[in-house]
Amino acid sequence: MEKSQGCVLNKPLSCQKDGFDTYSYLKLPDTTYSWVNGSMSLNKCWAKCLNNYSCMAYTNLDISGSGCVMWFGDLMDIRQSAVGRPNLHVRISASEIARAFPTSDLR
Repeated sequence: MEKSQGCVLNKPLSCQKDGFDTYSYLKLPDTTYSWVNGSMSLNKCWAKCLNNYSCMAYTNLDISGSGCVMWFGDLMDIRQSAVGRPNLHVRISASEIARAFPTSDLR
């Protein structure tokens, strides 16, 4: 697939210093390489995904906020959606986090 047909990482991931950016109004990725836990909280889902370097994104299992879905490897079949779905939290590099949230903005 050409890069013009999808999203690509701007910077390489560093695992220990990575974080997540949140996206709304997206069709969630294909679930071929995903993992689901119906009772895990979103905070535990975040921690589990952050500590698994293959985990590229996570979200709530349902709109009420419970459960966890995590995706591993390339995120396939993501597109904009008019339907408000649960937010998708996508792994980004530490340098992308620093660019999105400069230190001067955090004072």
